[in-house]
Amino acid sequence: MFAVRRLREALARVRGDNAGVLGPDGKLLVRLVEEHDAFRWDVCNLAVQHAEGVSYETLHRLVLPALEAEAKALDAALPGLGASFDAGRVRLNGGGDFSCGGPFGDNGLSGKKLVVDHYGPGAPIGGGALCGKDPHKVDRAGALRARQVAVRIVRDTCSHEATVRLGFLPGLCEPAFLDARVDGRCWERSFLDHTIAVPDLSLVGTFRDLDLATVRWNDVLARGYFGEGWAWEK
Repeated sequence: MFAVRRLREALARVRGDNAGVLGPDGKLLVRLVEEHDAFRWDVCNLAVQHAEGVSYETLHRLVLPALEAEAKALDAALPGLGASFDAGRVRLNGGGDFSCGGPFGDNGLSGKKLVVDHYGPGAPIGGGALCGKDPHKVDRAGALRARQVAVRIVRDTCSHEATVRLGFLPGLCEPAFLDARVDGRCWERSFLDHTIAVPDLSLVGTFRDLDLATVRWNDVLARGYFGEGWAWEK
């Protein structure tokens, strides 16, 4: 959180200096790896709102130097971070054009829908709604595939409880990470691969395997997403 906060503040300064180019909306995800008392960049994914017609090249010229400078400034608190900064690991606006931000650009649904979607299991709500989303989108396909993995863990390993984290970066079909917390223990992807039958986690594979094109979504909404014999419950 410390690194994300500092990087966010750096981006806010860039926006202040380029108010006609960059907008107020955005998101930032940073994942660092700690090795031998040093930190290195693993993933830096961000979405930055911009004015219409602003090119990707312009966005990169504005944003990347600010990120790199702040990474070097963070080196005192997080040794190795500045030296390991890699522009190739920065993914900017992976979901495409972001000229329309705020409530006008967000076709997500309300918090009430989030609660309806996840009623039943102990599901941390990460901000993505299932209701109303195209089944190709990660909000729906990713959540259902994660549920299927959790069901398989409990069923095949005789565990009591499993919480699965399946994370995607905007614009990518394959997940960036998969892990699980099973009865209080953390299971990494490599362990999961040797313990259960991990399905194809891509959005295309999930849409295909769960046959989401033929699901009667009105029935799902009436009966609930979980515990009703749907394909993601097997």
